[in-house]
Amino acid sequence: ILLQTVDLELYPEGGNLVAGLPTRVYLEARTPAQKPADLAGIIVDSSGKQVAEFRSEHEGRGRFSLTPAGGEKYTLKITEPSGIKTTYPLPEVHEQGAVLTAASDMIPADQPVKLQVAATGDGEYRITLRKREAEVATRNVEVTAGKATEVELTPPAQADGVLIATLWDAEGTPLAERLIYRGNAQQLQISIEADRSRYVPGGQ
Repeated sequence: ILLQTVDLELYPEGGNLVAGLPTRVYLEARTPAQKPADLAGIIVDSSGKQVAEFRSEHEGRGRFSLTPAGGEKYTLKITEPSGIKTTYPLPEVHEQGAVLTAASDMIPADQPVKLQVAATGDGEYRITLRKREAEVATRNVEVTAGKATEVELTPPAQADGVLIATLWDAEGTPLAERLIYRGNAQQLQISIEADRSRYVPGGQ
């Protein structure tokens, strides 16, 4: 199948690319017919230097890691399948801000949620976990500028499924946010028994 272009969405983990702070960027690619498009490619800076590479992992979805530089602009180029000339600019790099990274894609049931926080400014920050609109865990963390800090939150067992992790500054302004998936604490068990009272010997 020959493609000339794909529809590509790029999502920095936590919301923004921030100068000097390593982060992951998620991508989702679809054909013009809105079918998943598996592809591979590279990320280049404004001088054309390659700074990262990627390959989609499942149904056009993938990710790559990048530490953006201040004042720089980045572009995604597709190398597989060949023949796609369209290039895709990455989101703007912010000079100030913070990033929020999950330690794993899925948190096992009843296990704490482990995150990494990094910011361009020193100070105390707050992380909250919410299930829908209800806050289920919170913790303050002291952050040194440019240095990743690990944080662990332990919500109650019933706080499973999709959770929202949010990073706030001292004034209560949200800086970064991402979804977390925590396995179900309770598993549905189903058993099936035959109703022998309705069995007719030799019947259909």
